[in-house]
Amino acid sequence: NYQADEVQWPEVDDSGYTSADQHATMKTADGGFLQEGRFDFPTITSPYQALELAEVICRRSRNNLNVALRCDATGLDLMVGEIVNITHATPAFSAKTFRVQGMQVNADLTTELQLTEYQAAFYTWATKTQAAVIPDTTLPDPYSVLAPASVTLTDELIEYSDGVVLTRLNIVVGASTDKFRQYYQVETKKTSESNYKVLTKGVSAVLNYQQLNVIDGEEYSVRVKCINSIGVSSA
Repeated sequence: NYQADEVQWPEVDDSGYTSADQHATMKTADGGFLQEGRFDFPTITSPYQALELAEVICRRSRNNLNVALRCDATGLDLMVGEIVNITHATPAFSAKTFRVQGMQVNADLTTELQLTEYQAAFYTWATKTQAAVIPDTTLPDPYSVLAPASVTLTDELIEYSDGVVLTRLNIVVGASTDKFRQYYQVETKKTSESNYKVLTKGVSAVLNYQQLNVIDGEEYSVRVKCINSIGVSSA
């Protein structure tokens, strides 16, 4: 079954998110401009993991303070990817955490560091709403046709303009629920006869049929078959 291979965060229905995490709030904070990023991750097959990663990317992009500084030889104890705490009075940093993104050793053994703001809370996996299960496709068997739901018979006298009076048998078919129904085949006979005769084959699923000039006092049998689009009929 086909499943969409894209997710977005915040999700389209973000009514369950806190106000700060809703799309409208973030767009307002960005001056009304839509800022979005699109990323491909061929190794991710779970929509829940993809949604978590999209959330992390979004949160990091909105807290992405970069710092470059020079430190003494103690900077050689660090490596790219490590988390360090920076305390500095001017920007009011007090053990503020940063991740080392790059470093360079100078000739005098001082170290140039490139740091990016780090928030540990961004990497806490949250509970995700389970994706709706896409139902399987189930096609009915075209060689097993459902019969009409019912057949209702009534009779009435019909008088023509020349004074001739005939008895008409009215046949009302209860529609078949078969998914591939095409038309109905109505067959009638006197009950005393052995074989049915085809009264009509519809070109569409017409439900009302008539047989003229039936004999008063005679008993008739009527059966209706449902014919599907490949010509298979019900019993």
